Amino acid sequence: MKLIKALIKLSRPLNCLMVSFGVIIGAFIGVGMDFSFALPVFLAVLVGAVISAGGNSLNDYFDREIDAVVHPQRPLPSKTLTPKSVLMFAIGCFVIGIFFSVFINIICLIITLFSITILILYEKYLKSKGLAGNIAIAFLTGSVFLFGGVAVEKIIAPAMLAVLAFFAGLAREIIKDVEDITGDKRQRCTLPMKIGKENSVIIADFCLAGAVFLSFLPLLKNVLGKAYLMITAVDIMFIYSMFIAFKNPGFAQRTIKLGMILALVSFLLASITSLFNRSLF
Repeated sequence: MKLIKALIKLSRPLNCLMVSFGVIIGAFIGVGMDFSFALPVFLAVLVGAVISAGGNSLNDYFDREIDAVVHPQRPLPSKTLTPKSVLMFAIGCFVIGIFFSVFINIICLIITLFSITILILYEKYLKSKGLAGNIAIAFLTGSVFLFGGVAVEKIIAPAMLAVLAFFAGLAREIIKDVEDITGDKRQRCTLPMKIGKENSVIIADFCLAGAVFLSFLPLLKNVLGKAYLMITAVDIMFIYSMFIAFKNPGFAQRTIKLGMILALVSFLLASITSLFNRSLF
């Protein structure tokens, strides 16, 4: 029982739940409440959850020395689990994710394999590489929604949300590094450390501008309908973050996060109002 509790804690259930929810959203905005896709959506949610658990376990494996000081209560530094058992658990999660993705479709399998590769590269190499690590995290954030859409054989609407999530997520990751530049104890060479705070914020602002520009795609495709008013509010939040990021990066990145949540709600509302249609496209 103690081992099971340790593995559950290692997996970080809340993170797994958030990923699963993202997959469901991606599927929902693709086909609405179409129960003929219940099985692939279930499998996609399962894959998303176990890959997330594997990624979280891999994170603890590579950060075990840092966690011994910062998070001594975690299963690995507290010696509830051994490094070998944590690594084997992570590998097991990845294998399970790959196995079940085979039964969804080939594109989902490719996304699963690519995401696992990115997770491994991030923990082993990219985490300390600044912008490359930021891009990896942004990709993984957006891929969750795309994965859900591909599982139900729809890509356009979920891809729009995935791209928006990527650019907004990348901006937020960069601004977070700007905020943490003086107190970053993770031995990372972040983008602000390399090119300075102001230049980093400029790059983040370009990412936010890209998100704002791309937010007009749903309007052109008539995806969101009246819910597009909420996307306009999201754009205002992103633009506001662009201006305050120089002086208050902490508040800026929190505003971006709130904007991303509001964008998600917008797509959800658009899907709910389209329940009597088979799909948004």
